[in-house]
Amino acid sequence: MSTEVISQRYARALMVLVAGRGAAAKGSGAPVDGIGAALDEVAAALAGEELAPFLASSQATPAMRDEVLKTVLARMKAPDPLSSFVRLLNHKRRLELLPEIARLFHQQADERLGRAQADVTVAEP
Repeated sequence: MSTEVISQRYARALMVLVAGRGAAAKGSGAPVDGIGAALDEVAAALAGEELAPFLASSQATPAMRDEVLKTVLARMKAPDPLSSFVRLLNHKRRLELLPEIARLFHQQADERLGRAQADVTVAEP
């Protein structure tokens, strides 16, 4: 199974989780957009030069990674569903998919909220 298919499944699962929590605010993209922004921050932090080598290290046990993730996510004040989701990715050894999952999550959020992405070219500023 390709990593894009796997990432798509995780992104969809996160969307279902977030959309279910935000069901009270129908039509509002606030819960989805909030998780999306936090997801970007977490992905950037985990890919940073301080954490990436540790998380990729074969000497770091899953329990060690989990403790570091708990601390980092708590300091970042990541929402509970996202914190649990990232820790699940660690448990399943899928943390390296987080940037792709974030990209696909944003695509799904745009579709769900009826937004379209466009590139605009103009002749003058």
